[in-house]
Amino acid sequence: MFKQSKYKRITTAVFPDKEGDGIVNHEVGNLLHYAATTPSKLPKIGKLLEKRGKLELEKRHVGQVGVVMDAFNKLIDACHDHLTMFAINCLNMIEACFLDSSPEVKMFAKETFVRFVSVESVGGHAQSAANLVVFLLKMAETPLDEPLSMELRVAGLSGLQVFIAVVDDIDVIIRPTNQTSSSPSSPSSSPPSDIDHLMRVVLDNLNMAFKQDPDLKYDPDHDGEEIGGEKGLGQTAMRCISNLASRLNNITVRTVV
Repeated sequence: MFKQSKYKRITTAVFPDKEGDGIVNHEVGNLLHYAATTPSKLPKIGKLLEKRGKLELEKRHVGQVGVVMDAFNKLIDACHDHLTMFAINCLNMIEACFLDSSPEVKMFAKETFVRFVSVESVGGHAQSAANLVVFLLKMAETPLDEPLSMELRVAGLSGLQVFIAVVDDIDVIIRPTNQTSSSPSSPSSSPPSDIDHLMRVVLDNLNMAFKQDPDLKYDPDHDGEEIGGEKGLGQTAMRCISNLASRLNNITVRTVV
């Protein structure tokens, strides 16, 4: 009788039998313990999650895709010292979710992206992660006649403000759009984004928010995604600007007019 590999058995156990039920919490602990104590299996776990995630995307099982991304989130938190061992699989799934048409799936991508770039041990995968910033910019430019456009715009800006805050050197990471990455392991669907484009997107969203509320003021104690709407959009845009201002020595700005 065929015996399933331990890493496969433990990883697949976190998936619910019913679509939409969410990750099986009592099985997650087993996965995280196994991954932390047997880090040599992380590449296989990452590969398995990526394969499962892309299969669920093809089947349009959004709930199961959410489980995959939730599993990656938890692995990033628990095994951040070994992130490089499953980074490529994680980045590939983030890109696949960003490319999906579902707003909910794009939100999954943004959440995992934020977790990924917030880990100090990203190391050589920093540029690969930065190549995905273009998708956050696209979210922040979602046409207003599309479903959940405001939520997507706020989420895109929220991801950008975290990226701005944690990246070591914005000028090095966010290169002009006519340059392409030479890293063979980086997601290939999108070129790196231009810092000028980033600032233009932030300012456009801020202007939109001010048109709705001319008296809007920056409140660093409140999260724009929690506030929602134009006010949340304005708060998140201002947080982006605040983070950019704190990095003035790390960026070169040509024009945003």
